[in-house]
Amino acid sequence: MLPIGGKTRGLLAVLALANRRPVTRPRLAELLWSQRPEELARASLRQEIHRLLDALSPLGVDVIDVQRHTLALKPALTSVDVERVYAVGLPAIRELEEPFAPLLADLNGIDPAFDGWLEEQRTGLTRHIQSVLTRALQEEVDADTLFAIADQLLSGDEYNESAWRARMQAAVLQGEHAKALEFGRKMLEMFESRLGRPPGPVTMDLLSSLQAAAVPAAKRSAFSDSDRDAPSRELFSAEDGEGILSLTPPSTLRSASEAARRLAMIAVAPVMLPPDMESGVSFELGDALDVTLSRQHLFGVLPAPQRTDTVERGYAETCRKAGADFLLTTAVRKMAGGATAARTSIIFRLIDLRYDNGIVWARKIVFDDGVGDMRAVLPSLMGVGIALQWAVLQFEGRVQAPRSVRELSHGGRALRALMLLMRCDVALFPQIGMLLETRQSEAGSLRDLATALFASVRAVSYRTPDEDETQLEALSLLQECQAQTPQSPISRLALAYVTFRMPGHAPMAEALTASLVNDGPDDGGLPPDLPACSLLQAFAAAHHGHWEEASRRTEDYLAARHEDPSCVLTEPSAIMLLLLVGRSNEAVRMSRSYVCTFPRFPAALIYYVAALVEAGLDSELEIARAQLLALCPSLSLDQLMKRHMFLPEEAQERLRRAWLKSGVVHEDNKTTACLA
Repeated sequence: MLPIGGKTRGLLAVLALANRRPVTRPRLAELLWSQRPEELARASLRQEIHRLLDALSPLGVDVIDVQRHTLALKPALTSVDVERVYAVGLPAIRELEEPFAPLLADLNGIDPAFDGWLEEQRTGLTRHIQSVLTRALQEEVDADTLFAIADQLLSGDEYNESAWRARMQAAVLQGEHAKALEFGRKMLEMFESRLGRPPGPVTMDLLSSLQAAAVPAAKRSAFSDSDRDAPSRELFSAEDGEGILSLTPPSTLRSASEAARRLAMIAVAPVMLPPDMESGVSFELGDALDVTLSRQHLFGVLPAPQRTDTVERGYAETCRKAGADFLLTTAVRKMAGGATAARTSIIFRLIDLRYDNGIVWARKIVFDDGVGDMRAVLPSLMGVGIALQWAVLQFEGRVQAPRSVRELSHGGRALRALMLLMRCDVALFPQIGMLLETRQSEAGSLRDLATALFASVRAVSYRTPDEDETQLEALSLLQECQAQTPQSPISRLALAYVTFRMPGHAPMAEALTASLVNDGPDDGGLPPDLPACSLLQAFAAAHHGHWEEASRRTEDYLAARHEDPSCVLTEPSAIMLLLLVGRSNEAVRMSRSYVCTFPRFPAALIYYVAALVEAGLDSELEIARAQLLALCPSLSLDQLMKRHMFLPEEAQERLRRAWLKSGVVHEDNKTTACLA
């Protein structure tokens, strides 16, 4: 039975919404009796605690954990609806009759401090529900489900453009093109009559494509950038009859499936400049960002407004309502104490619009010669774009972590597989393979990339007899990714890396590497100091026996590898290069750190044992050898040497001697050595 008194119910509400964490007595007194002296507030709190326990009798002490300084809601015998909404997500929200009904509406007016706290809880819950429903619209392809989710979303925000677009897309999927245009007409009327403006550019583009497919060429009135701010009722004339609408299936039939493949939607804010810098730099840098982000292919982009005076204080909220998941802000700063007066920095921040408006990722790059020449800036921006993409991947992976596999879309399963792959654990390989058992057309480029990377990692796991076939599969998949998204930097880098490790493919890998670092910025050229580029250049130098160059490039990789999360998959190769350039002690130190973090990844252990042999650390070698043989009980010298045929013969021989001396393989290439 729930308590009767308002303060008692307020006390229970604070404990219920604390996520099972203890709440201090001073905090409770501050929330419920903010206008009383401290001693009186604490005395009142003690009375309310007794009332709450009595109201929950006989289970009070089993429900509330009362300590001297804190109180907490125990997990046993209790459940909290809000916790289920946060933990389970869409299924729990779909069960709610009114998902946007005010949280604890009967507790208004208990205390000013409590009212403020309650408003924060309501805002956070509303944002979470909106974000979950908006993401579901992007992932769902069933028309009836799209309608249901869109209706729920509009019940809490009638101006939500994502929901209106979903209504139109769902109608098109059902073949009801007139209904889709009717939704568009109603939305335009509402926006123009109540807000005095049309919807955003993404929504207007959808309307344009709907009208272009529904109206004969002579009657089309496609939108241009200049007339998006004008009234738009002429899109829907009285002559648009059912017969006309049914003639041509609109291109928006693909919209729902393409949205399901999209990882996220990123809005780009206008670039902020110092007062004394030319405003043209803002537009050029904004255009360069649009180019950079569009080449990532895993998320959509809402470009910045062409006029900065159109940006209001509520710009982030406007972007969120337009369907953006993140907002990318860019600020140019002049730096004091630099070598030249023109030394400037660019600071990028990625802000989450769905949960708490917090900063998800940030990066700072510095230019000694200013930012006036966009051709000089663009290569660095490509590195920023790659880092941003991995930041979004990791953030989305953390958001989806509590969800069961059954609740994940095809793209969500591919993302889960990629995040598990980054844990570098061969015990997770069966689970990763199961997650990627999806038809290629249903998951898009993220699935393609995850599948290709998984194949390349399995090829150096030394646990299966078909590693050659697996490596060919990885090469084929990455070539397909490259053909479909030729400007995607991640697929190009992964293709070059896998090609280098293929026997006889080093010349092709060198050509790929050269194109990556030598192409102009307009052609998608990458900065040479990008960690992956440095590693590829080190491979190229090692292939020709240029060990000083290989050592220098490896040093560049090691200095920057922490900026790229994907480097956890390539660090074993850096350990190998350290060993081959004669820096065995550094190879041992790096191996220790890596193996401690990823103890079940043979690709690092094989170089760890070789480095220990070179360094003469026999006692440590015995432990590492046992660890490697436990993971790869049928390891052979032939397996190891096949994966290193891209190296010069003297380097191959050096590795061969180290592995034989380590005791992990026999000369006959068939059986592993005994540990004795």
